[in-house]
Amino acid sequence: MITPLKDTVSVSEVSQANYNTPPYELLNLPHQEAHEQVNLCDVVAFISDKMATVKQGKRINNSVASITGFLKEVMKRAQINKNILLLASIYFKNLVSSYKEELPDFACCGKRLLLVCLILAHKFSNDMTFSMRTWTQVSGLPTMSISIMERWCLKQLNYGLYINNETLASWTQDIAGYHKRNFSTTPMPKKRSIDTQYNEYTNKRARRSIV
Repeated sequence: MITPLKDTVSVSEVSQANYNTPPYELLNLPHQEAHEQVNLCDVVAFISDKMATVKQGKRINNSVASITGFLKEVMKRAQINKNILLLASIYFKNLVSSYKEELPDFACCGKRLLLVCLILAHKFSNDMTFSMRTWTQVSGLPTMSISIMERWCLKQLNYGLYINNETLASWTQDIAGYHKRNFSTTPMPKKRSIDTQYNEYTNKRARRSIV
């Protein structure tokens, strides 16, 4: 369940229709040491690095600071655990690797692309997952926009959401320490409390998108 944030609508009120998907059985990794060493900053650094290689038709903020704030907020609202985050990061990697020349605008935004990958990973990993309406509450994006992005990403992935144990374990070892290896001279943004970020968010607009 998502922990209700102050004046936001509770999940029990917005999640009327749950998806039924097969549970992901291979998330208990054999390489637990590498799994424990993976930090949020490693995933953020990887995403920012990959998006720097994507040609953008207009200026989009794919900075480490921007993605960090977004990911922390989504993980807080949807209670995303590390297993789902790792699975989503594989989907993200596979998506960007599949890119051709012509891309929709959202495919050039690391935050929106990551959001869809988190949704897909959450659906694939849980018997009972959130409805689109709930993801709208989490992200602030319209349900139709999320649905369009999800269908596009699924097509790009050829609907291949299953990741075998060996691939997941290998990826865990690859991404562990990614920030230190590739961004050693770039400090992560100063940590602010999630309450501070949320207050700033709600003070600007009642339903402003965080993406």
